[in-house]
Amino acid sequence: MNVLVLVWSYLKAKPLNTVLNIVLLALGIAVITVLLLFNKQLEEKISSNAKGIDLVVGAKGSPLQLILCNIFHIDFPTGNINLKEAEQISRSRLIRKAVPLALGDSYQSYRIVGTTIEYCSLYHLELAQGELWNHELETTIGANVSEGLKLKVGDTFQSTHGLVEGGSGHEEQKFVVQGIFKRTNTVVDNLILTSVETVWHVHEHAATDSSAHEEHEDHPEHDSTFVASRLIPTHEAGDSTKEVTSLLIQYRSPMAAIQLPRMINGESKLQAASPAFETARLFSILGVGVDILTGFAYVLIFISALSVFIALYNSLKERRYDLAIMRSMGA
Repeated sequence: MNVLVLVWSYLKAKPLNTVLNIVLLALGIAVITVLLLFNKQLEEKISSNAKGIDLVVGAKGSPLQLILCNIFHIDFPTGNINLKEAEQISRSRLIRKAVPLALGDSYQSYRIVGTTIEYCSLYHLELAQGELWNHELETTIGANVSEGLKLKVGDTFQSTHGLVEGGSGHEEQKFVVQGIFKRTNTVVDNLILTSVETVWHVHEHAATDSSAHEEHEDHPEHDSTFVASRLIPTHEAGDSTKEVTSLLIQYRSPMAAIQLPRMINGESKLQAASPAFETARLFSILGVGVDILTGFAYVLIFISALSVFIALYNSLKERRYDLAIMRSMGA
């Protein structure tokens, strides 16, 4: 008798036990496989988004929030920093490149980021269509923004305050799509990039409109532009009250990694956060949940293996007579 046929006959004899054992074993292996893939993908995503950025400088607050907001763009800013202070830091001999970011607005949950052309070099961005922004209110958008919102070169849109859809917006200020980036599989795919001057201009206009509106209101309601107007307070020409949200910094030498964060945190009102350190701390936080799920997967595999062993042992006991007959016949 063919051994494979015999095994198949035994399996068919108790289909419920067979299916249960297979499902338990497959479920345990699947959970472990998904966890391994999740860890690998998460590490690759975080590494690719933070690659080329040695330090983030911003307002005092949570360093992890500073990293999540200004690199991964999934949190709110800790505040804004004065442009003069940012310029003083950027002139340090320890810094090779300092890229400013000005945040505050979005379009249908996609964040609008005011920055300079040097931001493109951090992620080695290439254009799929159009060109980079050159003037105020011109934007260059990521691949996901273009696909998700059906935007193309030449289209216009209006921004809203914050990251929530349906917020108050800048009806008088229309952004123009000047170009579309190639897909990079980084956070840039979900961003709308423009100049820092555009962010200043939009919020200066919003602050002016808000002041004019309040002059005609005897009992004004809550000012929805208050948070946004703090980004650039109303100022006269030459006044140095302009602000940015953060600076993305590249070190000039390894010595800067020791001296610069300590100097900024200890001698200024600003905060310096290291992406490498904060992402490692983030992994340690996420690692607790991953370890629990991994342990659960191993328990499933152990239970399935024990179930298979018990099933085989019982099957062996039940078929001792059958095995004796087959052996007497020469098997």
